[in-house]
Amino acid sequence: MHRIELNGQAAGSSFVMQINGGGSIVQGLVVNRFLDGLSTQSAGNRFEGNFIGTDVSGSLGLGNHRRGILILASSTSATETTEGRPMSVKDIAKLGKLLAQFLARFAHCFVRPEGRALLHVYVRGLLSDVQRKNVEAIALDQNVAPRTLQRFLESIVWDEQQLRDRCQQIVAAEHASPEAIGCIDETGTAKSGNQTASVKRQYNGNRGKIENCVNNVALAYSTPGFHCLLDAQLYLPKEWTEDAARRKKTTFPTTLSSRPSRKSPWA
Repeated sequence: MHRIELNGQAAGSSFVMQINGGGSIVQGLVVNRFLDGLSTQSAGNRFEGNFIGTDVSGSLGLGNHRRGILILASSTSATETTEGRPMSVKDIAKLGKLLAQFLARFAHCFVRPEGRALLHVYVRGLLSDVQRKNVEAIALDQNVAPRTLQRFLESIVWDEQQLRDRCQQIVAAEHASPEAIGCIDETGTAKSGNQTASVKRQYNGNRGKIENCVNNVALAYSTPGFHCLLDAQLYLPKEWTEDAARRKKTTFPTTLSSRPSRKSPWA
């Protein structure tokens, strides 16, 4: 069964779904981190094969804060439904150990121990509940000087292509599926200045309008119950390919081009 995950981490105090009529069948949902999950006061509804308060595998508790399913009608049923619980201190400690073991698989991509340590800091920050995932906010949340974490992204030597390749190898070995698909899409990030590499006034699909932004083209891998980013490339506008001095100021590679590949079916 295909599943749809509804994550309420940023939803505030709300139900994910409140059913007011009868005769509905709710299947294949993964509902976690809401104040309340599914709710109905009407008769004749059925909740079947849902994961409530867990991850998509049904094995890790990501509980809803009050109730997973609230049924206020006698003839409504919830069958084959896995209901989780809030994460305990032991759950969190276990996740920390598993994350460290996973990141150790990328240790060879870094020249020095400092880079390996900051990888752990940066990834923990990305997985945290910090609202704005910028370097300063992550560094302060992880008790690291912002300038130190900036150096990790700016000047500490590590092989990002080798790290990307290692990630792809892990996905191919551990998450192969006959139902897997590749997803190609661009994502834009709005910018206020003109110093960020590749920034220009262009269409930002994230916000549905033309504005000052940068665009990345990404390739993701998706199967039922798993999805992962495989690769991404910053789009380099023509204005940047023709201005070597501007690229040099932003430590941008000088060999990239905005021209499409002749081998690409989209060229």
